[in-house]
Amino acid sequence: FLIFLFMSQDYVIRNRGYVTASKLKEFQKSPEAYFLKYVLEQEFDEVEEKDAFILGRAFDDFFTFKQDWKIWEQVYFCDQGYTVAELTKILYEKEIPVPNKVTKDDLIRMVYGDISAKIRLTDGMSKKVKGMIREAQRQTLWDLNGEYEVQKEIKAVYQRPGVNYKLNLKSTLDRAWLANKLIRDYKTTNKLDSFATDLHSKF
Repeated sequence: FLIFLFMSQDYVIRNRGYVTASKLKEFQKSPEAYFLKYVLEQEFDEVEEKDAFILGRAFDDFFTFKQDWKIWEQVYFCDQGYTVAELTKILYEKEIPVPNKVTKDDLIRMVYGDISAKIRLTDGMSKKVKGMIREAQRQTLWDLNGEYEVQKEIKAVYQRPGVNYKLNLKSTLDRAWLANKLIRDYKTTNKLDSFATDLHSKF
């Protein structure tokens, strides 16, 4: 079977008729997978999402949600890695009766409520995201509260002179301050020493 980098069907529908970076990467990696996903628009049960993408999205969402943890926690569930015994103890301390035959996931739902619609982060991933957020807040380049720094969708049309067809292009900038022509593009990497950065150029 094919294992795809997670891309929701909503993404496919929203970007019909547009060329995006994700589509180009998919085409480079596998023209067959591109055809199935973006032309036939087939959905796949077998998906794989790399930790780096989950971390990046969780980090970016925190600022999208105006740095409000309560809103963020409606989307993300931080699994602290409690054992069955530890979860059972938490429930007993809350005076919540524990049935005889329950799975660990059942116990987690009893402690935290329904988490089925949430994106699940391991304890390690949660700590990484919170560390990234603290660092971003410590060395703010411009307004992280979103007063003038926002996620921005850019659309454009590319057409070569004398050619009948055209390409509709679309891209989403992580953060853009258009008045001052600045883009903040967050990257998740474990090779910071060899990662090229530029904090000063304008577009």
